[in-house]
Amino acid sequence: MNFGALPERLAHVRAEIARRQAARGWAHPVTIVAVTKGFGLDAVEAALAAGLTDLGENRVQEALEKIDTPIGRGATWHLIGHLQRNKAKHVPGRFALVHSLDSLALAVELDKRAAAHAEGAPVRVLLQVNVAGEAQKSGCPPGAAPALARRIAALPHLALEGLMTIAPFTEDAGLQRRTFRGLTSLRDALKEDGLWLATLSMGMSADYAIAVEEGATVIRLGTVLFGPRVMAGAGGEEGEATPLDVRKQEFRKSLRGYEPIGVEDFRVRVADELERILRERSVLEERVAALGEQLRAYRERERAMNEALVAAQQLREATHTAAQREAQVVVREAEAEGRRILDEARAAKAEVERQAAEVQRQYQQYVGGFRALLERQLAELRALDGQRGG
Repeated sequence: MNFGALPERLAHVRAEIARRQAARGWAHPVTIVAVTKGFGLDAVEAALAAGLTDLGENRVQEALEKIDTPIGRGATWHLIGHLQRNKAKHVPGRFALVHSLDSLALAVELDKRAAAHAEGAPVRVLLQVNVAGEAQKSGCPPGAAPALARRIAALPHLALEGLMTIAPFTEDAGLQRRTFRGLTSLRDALKEDGLWLATLSMGMSADYAIAVEEGATVIRLGTVLFGPRVMAGAGGEEGEATPLDVRKQEFRKSLRGYEPIGVEDFRVRVADELERILRERSVLEERVAALGEQLRAYRERERAMNEALVAAQQLREATHTAAQREAQVVVREAEAEGRRILDEARAAKAEVERQAAEVQRQYQQYVGGFRALLERQLAELRALDGQRGG
């Protein structure tokens, strides 16, 4: 792909950052993480040539394919996508900062991998917080973040440096602003409680300007720098229309104004892109509706497991004793339930036996009565027989 427009795009972004910071009176530096997800090594090379040394990837496997190359070794790599525990072994020594730590179980696994790494340096991490509470997104709930942050900060081979969030994909700028402001407020509350986390990673191509206004120190940009990624299934040539493309679109003019063909072509392109987005949104909404309940159940179980892991690490003996007690309670309850079932079975058996005895008694009574009746009838017949003979 041709990334010749990258310097111009980068200049536009930096100017926008400066303008937004000036409007709010901010003076802190903002790190731009150039997201190369979906692009090849040519994007990495173009970013480094433009002075962008902080590069980000969503998936570990795609990142490793770039990091472990001569070009990739010249960059500082950030992992900004969800990290699975079985991929944690690839993080130490390769990623300078993990933005997406969202559970204690993952933190414990990453701490273990960092301890075993040859360099022995702590892995720098950010706690991902799902400020907007979207079921389809990763991140711990804001209410659970303070306790989880303190537990992560206590792990010896991790260095917790800040917080990360992803705003909803929406045209509602107010909702995006509330999301970013919520993360800033959480950071400030933690500071009051004695835990200072300087880094706020928030804002992407569509909403980074709002994030900067709300105090972002790191923004994660892909499309706004590199342009649209190639659309899968579209022949590999048609790209996505981005907000920046729309803002910068220029039309040729004729004597009667803008050329209708150029305007119509652009209108069709935007309409097609909107239709594609709406289709994707519909598919995602259906998947979210289908998996929402299951995901919430998984998160509830994961939170319970996180609490258990913390207790297991800090108070192993106490947890072992508690587990034994709990097991004894379960055994006692099981035994009590077994006795109850056995008692019910015995009672049912006794009732069946009683009913069988009653049936037997009634049968004997009926047989005795019937026998007596027959004997009376037989006696009467004999008497009649005797009278006839006499």
